[in-house]
Amino acid sequence: SMLTGLYPPTSGAIMINGKNLQTDLSRVRMELGVCPQQDVLFANLTVREHLLLFASIKAPGWTQKELQQQVN
Repeated sequence: SMLTGLYPPTSGAIMINGKNLQTDLSRVRMELGVCPQQDVLFANLTVREHLLLFASIKAPGWTQKELQQQVN
């Protein structure tokens, strides 16, 4: 969860491809993929909701309109 930016490091710094996770989170996220190991939410979500969820995680700066356009 720290590597995806969901939680800040408790000490030190996380560097990915020369970028600091805390100061360059949006640039780091463009270079990462996430493969969840647990299906905590998934049983309750539709396919569309899954796509919107992961799109909002991958592109946190997108507006709702942009998210909808990408999923459509």
